[in-house]
Amino acid sequence: MDNDLGEELSRRRKAGWIAFAKLSDILTNTKTLPSVKTRLFISIILLVLLYGCETWNTMLAGERKLGLTGRLMERRMVGIDRLQHMPDENLRSRSGVWDIVGLMCARKHSWAYHVARMNDDR
Repeated sequence: MDNDLGEELSRRRKAGWIAFAKLSDILTNTKTLPSVKTRLFISIILLVLLYGCETWNTMLAGERKLGLTGRLMERRMVGIDRLQHMPDENLRSRSGVWDIVGLMCARKHSWAYHVARMNDDR
């Protein structure tokens, strides 16, 4: 069995960009309220990016790529160019979006806790 998640992470990132492109008129519009952008991003984009992440056995490189994808989307949403060198903490405070890698780890731990509580006679 091949445990390489490169293809799955690539599909998730691609699906995330497709979802972002469909909502780009709203997410990149400067007249849209930041709270609306944040809600859309969390409820749609994050779910698309992290679908099935509870069972992933990711390597550090995969987590970095997924985190980079999320930060690039956040930068586009806030209207900040990569050349402006804004730290991630400032970007997160402006966008109001959670850290993707941290959320992925939290979902993995939640799933592991759920599985650990299961009865053997289920």
